[in-house]
Amino acid sequence: MVSNVASLAVTHAAASTVAAVDAANVAQRGTPVSTTDSTGSVVSKTFSTPSAAVAGDLLVASLSYKTPGLSDIANTAPTGWTKIPGELFDVAVTTGSHLVVAVKAAVGGAESGTWGFASAPAGMVISVLAYSGADTTINTANGVYPFERYGYKVEAGGSNTTVHTAPAFTPTVAGSWGFAAFASRASETWTPGAGLTERSDTRAATSAQATLETNDSNGVIATGSPITYSSTESGGTSVQVSFAGNIKPSGQAQPQLPTVTTGSATSVASTAATIAGTVNPNGLSTTYHFEYGTTTSYGTQTPSPDGSAGSGTTAAQVSANLSGLTASTTYHYRLVATSSAGTTNGSDATFTTGAAGSIGYAGPATPGAAATGEKPESKLWWNDGVWWAVLFATASQTHHIFRLDRSTQTWIDTGTQTDNRVKSRSDTLWDGTHLYVASHVTASSSSDATSGNPARLYRYSYAPATSTYTLDAGFPVQIDNYSSETLTIDKDSTGVLWATWTQGSKVYANSTTGSDTTWGTPFVLPVTAATSLDPDDISSIVATGDHKIGVMWSNQVDSAMYFATHADGAAAGTWSAAVAVLSGPGWADDHINLKADQSGRVYAAVKTSLDDVGGAGTAPQIMLLVRDPSTGGWASYPIGRISDCHTRPIVMLDSEHQVIYVFMTAPDTGCPFSGSDGTIFMKSSPMGSVSFPLGRGTPVIRDALSPHLNNVTSSKQPVTSATGLVVMASNDTTQRYWHADIPLG
Repeated sequence: MVSNVASLAVTHAAASTVAAVDAANVAQRGTPVSTTDSTGSVVSKTFSTPSAAVAGDLLVASLSYKTPGLSDIANTAPTGWTKIPGELFDVAVTTGSHLVVAVKAAVGGAESGTWGFASAPAGMVISVLAYSGADTTINTANGVYPFERYGYKVEAGGSNTTVHTAPAFTPTVAGSWGFAAFASRASETWTPGAGLTERSDTRAATSAQATLETNDSNGVIATGSPITYSSTESGGTSVQVSFAGNIKPSGQAQPQLPTVTTGSATSVASTAATIAGTVNPNGLSTTYHFEYGTTTSYGTQTPSPDGSAGSGTTAAQVSANLSGLTASTTYHYRLVATSSAGTTNGSDATFTTGAAGSIGYAGPATPGAAATGEKPESKLWWNDGVWWAVLFATASQTHHIFRLDRSTQTWIDTGTQTDNRVKSRSDTLWDGTHLYVASHVTASSSSDATSGNPARLYRYSYAPATSTYTLDAGFPVQIDNYSSETLTIDKDSTGVLWATWTQGSKVYANSTTGSDTTWGTPFVLPVTAATSLDPDDISSIVATGDHKIGVMWSNQVDSAMYFATHADGAAAGTWSAAVAVLSGPGWADDHINLKADQSGRVYAAVKTSLDDVGGAGTAPQIMLLVRDPSTGGWASYPIGRISDCHTRPIVMLDSEHQVIYVFMTAPDTGCPFSGSDGTIFMKSSPMGSVSFPLGRGTPVIRDALSPHLNNVTSSKQPVTSATGLVVMASNDTTQRYWHADIPLG
């Protein structure tokens, strides 16, 4: 029976230690000192070290002991000494033998130490050697010891062999020195094999049968090839344990273990997750794997076989996609990397899978309520093959540009700041050249708008070579000096930027004059029904595609939804007459989201208030309004009924496949109240023949543990099979962003 116990030491040994002769860097100094005990009654043993040692030398102690029975006996290294891990115990018919090697940096002159034991060994031998020029670096956490390569080995009990071979090792450090120790329970004389110089051959009394042979190399040893040391004893012992390795020289750059950082888990769903980290090979060919499981014992690893981290000198990103996980379960994981220098275990990390039934991907933390609001605003855009978003960065408590890593479904903070006001919300526009971010401090309604809280316009240039956005000189600039419930922007065909919002129960607009940095004076939209609004009413703006800018607003006082246009190039105050797109009791509410195609067709996803005026469950709650550019007339189509409990819709256009997508919030079942949070649902219709199916739609984002998602948002841009369709929502209860990534085609 062989027990491989790194922390316990019981070897009844006949051992020989081989030490290195003088070399360029490492040399054996002075005379080895050996200590024995044959009483079989001591549980601690004090020993001495070579008196010739000077401060900074390396002390190497080998301990061999015989057990009185078949069970191993634990040992405790002397204070200040570090055991080389892997010590072994070998057992025969009635007794066993244990070998352990320990190291220490010398303080100079003779020292003493005391080895402790859990119970009294039958006999023991301790041999200590001193080495000059040796590396004395010890970092147990990273597996760094004065021995570069080393190992322990047992020969099966009953083998009765005379020639004993130590474990092979392959040095990679130039100028290193070989060391070997052999231990057995037979009281025999040892003869070192080729390449070794005997440094001690010591045994306890015959009855104790503990023997220790220590040897080292006859010179500096070569690198790159396996080295196997041997030693012979004529009697043929039945129990034998050995150790061998190379002592590193000091003052040289030594091979480094891989540097490992266990990263965060992303794309955590109910049965899947992505785990990641970094590996720096430190110049050596390195492999890696992740270990994971429900405890710190892990139990599963991936990939298998190990993946390659290369042989570079900088940190490389690695990741693994996990599947088949159990819902609502906490998992432990760590990254492990191995090179010829050894193995480094990354720190333990955890993630908890979502509840069964969750859909989509949880993202970063939000700053609070309605992080993805408000209803008409767009937080996302597509550029350079990537989805981007303005999200809250918790570390800085400011808003930043994030990019979506679709391989892990993770939002990555680019570090580029937009607004530094926590309570601001934004509307984004990518025009193919610049990114525009209109950011406003939120107000609960138009009557709560306060001065001194300016709406700002930020403009960024994009560098494809580095995938970075840079704030342009002269920005941000002020659009208006008031907070607002919502604020949206768009650009007309002449390059003029427009913005709209409600303030003091009026619809306001503003536009640039000559350049993006120069804005005019905000004005009330000069059309009928744009004043005397309900404080809850909002407005939204869109470039129609037929050389017009359009504004839609709700007027719940009039029970109507209105739309007016401005011809591109006309004076800022020149607008068409307002058109009542929907009118009648309960037909208006403050939910508007606009899109337009290149033909000038405008699509508006709106909500009615028919539930507030006693409408039947089959009455329309969510509507799609479509403007015909040739006539200016509007058609209306029901999307969801009162019984579906939908709220806060947005509309998206798939220009490639001519499909209209509408996303909205609803509880999975029932309807606690109109406007209830819950799950994000999707419905679709062909553009050429608008008709939406009955029911709540297809769930695309669901937090099964906290069904409080709301305020879905996306981009102003049309989407295609190349872009896919990314929508985002937020959970005010858990304060977390969520998103869905929907393939098209």
